[in-house]
Amino acid sequence: MPNKCGVVRTSEIPPSIFNVPASCLPSSKPTPRPTKVEDQQLRYFLQKNKITSFDAFKPERNLQEQYKNLIISRSKERLVCLFMTDYFMLSVAGVAGQTSRLPCPLTPRSSGDVPKLVLWYKTGDSAPIYSQDGRSKHEFGSKHHRKHFQTPAFSQPAENKKELHLTLSHHSATLTLKHTSPLSAGLYECRVDFFRSPSHTSFVNLTVIEPPVRLSVVDAAGFEPRQGRLGPYTEGEPVTLACTAHGGEPSPSVVWIRDGDLTIDESDDISSVGSTVNELTILRLTRDWSNSTLTCLAANSDLVAPLTLTFVLDVLLLPVRVSITGPTLGTAGSVVTFRCSSEGSDPPATLSWRVRGKAHPGETVQYGDAVSSLLLVNLTRDDDGAEVVCVASNPALPRHPLLNSTSIVVQYPPAVRASLGPQLTLANIKEGDDVYFNCDVRANPPASKVVWYHETEEQVQDLSSGVILSGEALVLQQVLRNRSGSYRCSARNALALTLSDSVNLKIKCECFEQIL
Repeated sequence: MPNKCGVVRTSEIPPSIFNVPASCLPSSKPTPRPTKVEDQQLRYFLQKNKITSFDAFKPERNLQEQYKNLIISRSKERLVCLFMTDYFMLSVAGVAGQTSRLPCPLTPRSSGDVPKLVLWYKTGDSAPIYSQDGRSKHEFGSKHHRKHFQTPAFSQPAENKKELHLTLSHHSATLTLKHTSPLSAGLYECRVDFFRSPSHTSFVNLTVIEPPVRLSVVDAAGFEPRQGRLGPYTEGEPVTLACTAHGGEPSPSVVWIRDGDLTIDESDDISSVGSTVNELTILRLTRDWSNSTLTCLAANSDLVAPLTLTFVLDVLLLPVRVSITGPTLGTAGSVVTFRCSSEGSDPPATLSWRVRGKAHPGETVQYGDAVSSLLLVNLTRDDDGAEVVCVASNPALPRHPLLNSTSIVVQYPPAVRASLGPQLTLANIKEGDDVYFNCDVRANPPASKVVWYHETEEQVQDLSSGVILSGEALVLQQVLRNRSGSYRCSARNALALTLSDSVNLKIKCECFEQIL
């Protein structure tokens, strides 16, 4: 198929080749210019026979041999013949701001012949943009041939003369553009006239690559990388990152690379004129994304190093484990140590303690993402069965804590308290009443035996005397005045024997009340 200037292979010339715009022609003059007899004959032949395809073009043998790769186009009412072959139609890519070199082959048909005139044209210019005339000397083929050419002539303004330079060798007349710009792109024609050989015309299509000028990355909330980091984001949430390449012609390819070697997204979308965007969507941030290095790379040519923007992805990680170690059994009055360890949080977790629902301070030690805290507890009988809780939380995500707990058994001597039955009043007890006492015992391990004393005498069950022992209670039936005095109880477990305070019992005489 033809390109935008109608250049096609000779076996593929469609009728549309006759509708090439004049702007695609290298110069305003027909090429080759009809000065020679054969050129005039060819021009007449085409007009006379209304040639519309290459297959219908069958000139006489000598013309066919000379113009064996002929492509025809028409501008206005004038036929123009362009001699384009795969060999003489060259494509050159240059980079804006850099040097570009356009080759022009120098291959005379007559052995030993040398060029006498080199002309360079550019699309749209009627005059050459660069010419070099060697007709004053016939020593073009010597190693000092450049000295025998006249001062080059330019069609460009004087200030642009320094931007063009012609380098001549035995095989090529290379035009160098010292500072390539987007305006330099286009079709160039190089015409070389020899002293004996026919003129030689070749074409160079210069494509100018404009690299992207900068990259920008922004997330869905509008935040950009700062000091090489982007975030923080929360583990488990979705994240969308848009990388935009600003500028670039042709439009660059924008890709995402993870950790320097893994390409994770090569799709790109041109969002507006002059910018190309590639959106990277992570549906769910997993732990392995934390501190990943992401690189956005934009390139539109192998001639220029790609443009890159690299940053580290900050991901807030929740703790994955909390463990508590420490004794499960202790004695009242002793000091025990609990250790809480947590890992997986980024930044490292904050550890806090609770014992029986109350906060207790601990001493924290950090190593990497693992954190450990020590808690010292001075045990009391109230701590028996207490729950010890360690809470680990990411300081940036305090609403998502992870906790673990343990409980401790505290052993302590019996705590003993003797009391009169709740329905009785000490001041109202008289002879003949029934009296009973309770012995409240708290002990761990539990008390093995409870003993009651009247003064110093241990009480034993004697139903005939009205003394009854029932568990931890003492019952005295139909008491007499001789039952007055102090009553105490004692309890024993594996740790100690404990004696309660005394309860003083005063029994009123019934006879005294009768006399009154």
